[in-house]
Amino acid sequence: MAGLHMRDPRTGDYNRPQVRAVRAGRIRLINFSRWEVGLARARENPRGIRDFQDLANPNVRFINRERGAGARQALDEALAEADINPIRVNGYRQEAGGHLEVAAAIAQGIADAGVTIRVVAQAYGLDFIPLREERSDLAIPEAEIDSTPVKRMLDALDSRRFAKRCPSSAATTPR
Repeated sequence: MAGLHMRDPRTGDYNRPQVRAVRAGRIRLINFSRWEVGLARARENPRGIRDFQDLANPNVRFINRERGAGARQALDEALAEADINPIRVNGYRQEAGGHLEVAAAIAQGIADAGVTIRVVAQAYGLDFIPLREERSDLAIPEAEIDSTPVKRMLDALDSRRFAKRCPSSAATTPR
């Protein structure tokens, strides 16, 4: 079993194109979680950031995610759609190792904006401009789907106890 969070920029589909490309036999994808990714900005928006176009303003300090991160991919796609060269974004090369680090940098006034997930932006009291919903799946070889360890894990993920403890992470697609 493996966790996947890989978006195909051509189709916008998550995980299926990558699983097909590997040709590793029959793989079942089970949705594990979904979240909303977008542009977090300082509360009360002192720099007047309305959308990704405003990141080209040299007075806007941006904090990015590391190469390979889904948030970085979302940013790069949004900049390309807005026809903005990433070099024009003040702080594009300044990287944070995770969503919490992006939000902390904005909350502390180190940056004015960054791409993160809604729940983290809210936890830090930041404004949030949604971009898209993303998903994470569990990839399980069909031959293993009925094995005891896989069944136990899937049962645990489907349990009420798990849903109470991790309501935003509970599986949303029935098996």
